[in-house]
Amino acid sequence: MSRRLGRRRRGRAALKRARGALDRRGGMLIVVARYVPGGRTATTVTAGSLGYPRWRFQAFAALAAITWSTYSCLLGFWGGHVFEDSTLRALLAAFVAAAAITGSTELIRWLLARRSGRDRGTGTGTGTGSGTPSTRVT
Repeated sequence: MSRRLGRRRRGRAALKRARGALDRRGGMLIVVARYVPGGRTATTVTAGSLGYPRWRFQAFAALAAITWSTYSCLLGFWGGHVFEDSTLRALLAAFVAAAAITGSTELIRWLLARRSGRDRGTGTGTGTGSGTPSTRVT
């Protein structure tokens, strides 16, 4: 897969991004992907194609399997008792929880990205370091 993607510029850029993501937070990606429909398959194929160390992958995959199965069992047990008489309430609670988790995750990611850009003092230009774009005469 990586050979085929590496033939084109966009493919090389995608491989570079995927390799960077696995290098920076591979364990977290492997564990979180277990909870995302289709995410486990995509992460597994990508990690294997890019040569992610097998022992690290197996350790994080085992952690993901344990947390996911525990979560699923407890959710089913708890949900069965709480929503025994009201399917509509169960669906509404699931939707609200999914929206809250997704929104919170994206807000945290946005805040962290904003803060890390500010901490490094990255500007938009290559001028005198003032953060303003430089003008270039051609």
